[in-house]
Amino acid sequence: MREIVRVVLGDWSDDGHGKTETYVIKTNLSGKELEKAFKAGVKKSGFDITEHCGDNEDYAIPDDLYDYFEKAGVVFDSIQDEPGNHFCCTDDFFHVYMKTCEIGNDTLKWSVEKNYDNEIRIGGYGLFC
Repeated sequence: MREIVRVVLGDWSDDGHGKTETYVIKTNLSGKELEKAFKAGVKKSGFDITEHCGDNEDYAIPDDLYDYFEKAGVVFDSIQDEPGNHFCCTDDFFHVYMKTCEIGNDTLKWSVEKNYDNEIRIGGYGLFC
């Protein structure tokens, strides 16, 4: 796989709560190609995960989205929050996004990069106040 892509969920613009979750993936597509695959997957599936979980404390996805992607192979960590909705964690959101990309481009290959041998942590905790 030729590309390393950082997939960032949450408040990447840091204009609200400032919290994010980052997934580093190895893939055969560029970031732009992944975005194109996602849009094609939305058209094919009829579901767009980015229309959910966009507001503060908006953590629920509807049952029909959950059921569709569960049948498509996404293993959810979530539980049913209330009738009609499922709690959605960051892993669930990420995996639904990537499954949508797969639906939109059947040549997509990807894996989460878990080897952080090249990561260094340099301190600075107190800078964020």
